[in-house]
Amino acid sequence: MATPQTLIASIRTGVTVLGAAALVTALTGCAAGDAQDDAGPAESGPTGAEEHSSSASSSDPSAPEEVTQTELEESPEVQETDGASSTDAAEAHATTPDAGQVEGACALLSPDKLSEAVGEPLSAGQPDITESPFDTCLWSHPTNDQQGASLYVIADEQLPAEELFPQLAAEGEPVQVEGAVEASYDAARENIVVRGQQEVFQLYLYAFDAEEEDFVRLSEIIAANL
Repeated sequence: MATPQTLIASIRTGVTVLGAAALVTALTGCAAGDAQDDAGPAESGPTGAEEHSSSASSSDPSAPEEVTQTELEESPEVQETDGASSTDAAEAHATTPDAGQVEGACALLSPDKLSEAVGEPLSAGQPDITESPFDTCLWSHPTNDQQGASLYVIADEQLPAEELFPQLAAEGEPVQVEGAVEASYDAARENIVVRGQQEVFQLYLYAFDAEEEDFVRLSEIIAANL
């Protein structure tokens, strides 16, 4: 189990946009999609059972007559089954969460606001697949793998904000963020650390020409949405 010290170190280091994919590769030994490629395409030809059934029906005059698709559709039993299947499908659809719903850290900042601040397009935010113990979100650039953004939100019950903030903000300069208790901007590390009422969050903007005011403006949006 990771200690608070190692968790703090991981946050201070930051996670690049490619870091999550690289970790998956390191853990599994192969990149995403390799397993499917190694398995090869599925054969499209008929199976042995299908060949046997086909030959038997064509050569044996006593073989039972094949039921046509029309007869199947007209069968009351089939109609009843189809009705139940349709009902089940409708119920399943009704209970399925909206695919466009945004939750967690990704709901705190829209890609439109990010793109406006950095002057580059960014994709919709995705939760960190490395299973970070903190609420995280990653935004990637559609064509440049070196550019992107990440947000970490650490709640008070995970690590007390009064203790965490000074360690994360040690190398930055104090800045004013509306709605926050205190904040620190670190131009060299391309991040801002903000302490709220019940949490600390850290925003990274990788390889953009973002200025301090861009970090502050985005942080105020995040603070207002917490």
